[in-house]
Amino acid sequence: MTATVINLTKRRSDLVEHQDRVYLAQAFAAPAYMALPFVTLKKDTDGLGAWSEGESYWNDVPTDDCVADHRRGRAYAEMAIAALASDRRSARGLEQTLEHMFLDAVRRREKGGKYSRSLAPAAQAFLCELARHINEGVGGRQVQS
Repeated sequence: MTATVINLTKRRSDLVEHQDRVYLAQAFAAPAYMALPFVTLKKDTDGLGAWSEGESYWNDVPTDDCVADHRRGRAYAEMAIAALASDRRSARGLEQTLEHMFLDAVRRREKGGKYSRSLAPAAQAFLCELARHINEGVGGRQVQS
């Protein structure tokens, strides 16, 4: 009688690798968030599909109409909150958006010119609307904006 030897180390390694891939897929597979108008995706060169790392999570360009920019920023925040609720995965997309928003502000500061000393109106409105939702979510009173 011959016994089959099972390589448990190899099996465990394969299981851990699979679990890591599943976690990464869940963490970054946020189809609603990735479809937002202010997110620009890379072309699918790595085979990961549409949910691979975004090229830019804040691609907004200010216009000469501050009021329209402000409205667009508030609308973007509303869309982002709805997308986060829809995807139910993680807030990684929002984290990336905030990071890219501030990187954009730093680039504007380095270049000089319009909005080099402040956030662009859309970014400012996005943050204000996000703060309003957070305040209401933790039991704060409703704030008119």
